Amino acid sequence: MKKLIVILALTAIVCVSAFAADIQIGVAQNVLNTSFILDVEGSHFGFETSLGLPVVPLAISGIEAIFQKDSAPEDSSTDSGFVARGEGDEEGEGEKKSGFIVPAGAMANVYWRIGMGKKFSMRLGIQGDIVGLFGPDYIWTMAFVGPSLGFNFKFTDNFAMNFTSAVPFAAFLPDAADKYVSFYYSNEENVAGAIVLAIYGGIGAIGCQLARLSFKWSV
Repeated sequence: MKKLIVILALTAIVCVSAFAADIQIGVAQNVLNTSFILDVEGSHFGFETSLGLPVVPLAISGIEAIFQKDSAPEDSSTDSGFVARGEGDEEGEGEKKSGFIVPAGAMANVYWRIGMGKKFSMRLGIQGDIVGLFGPDYIWTMAFVGPSLGFNFKFTDNFAMNFTSAVPFAAFLPDAADKYVSFYYSNEENVAGAIVLAIYGGIGAIGCQLARLSFKWSV
């Protein structure tokens, strides 16, 4: 995974320094996250990256929590959102660990422009998506890498829309998944956290690769 990150970084530097012609910023939405996106597009090659949070799922969870609170008895308690508990959560087991966790995700895509036109172009690249759960005591991350195919349409010279889909290499190279095309990291051996990440990270990271829509403005 470290080698892949180095390769992506070097490719990005080459794209920015040698081929960059248009720098765009905007908002991207995939299955999980709403992100800020930066796209450096050259005449033939480009690089895009994004960083975001699951704004829509969190908003839905917040609304559900409000309705549940209004309808629940006063002496009842409910848990909502992404929560992970440490070994010392029960009384008398010593210092308690915080269960507060912030989910986040990031994307990097190095692409080659094909089928170029005045308004429409296609992009063939290599994309990596990473999602994680981050808190005071916990870090869980999961990432997938795979080939990407994007469709870019310019409404005007300064405003464009892009739809990109990628398929994780792990989907058709399962034997090489652990070594080359997927990544998992945890600083805490916690069963609850592992289960949450398996659902949020595994399904979320793959879903993030399968579909991404963005709107960008040139700067």
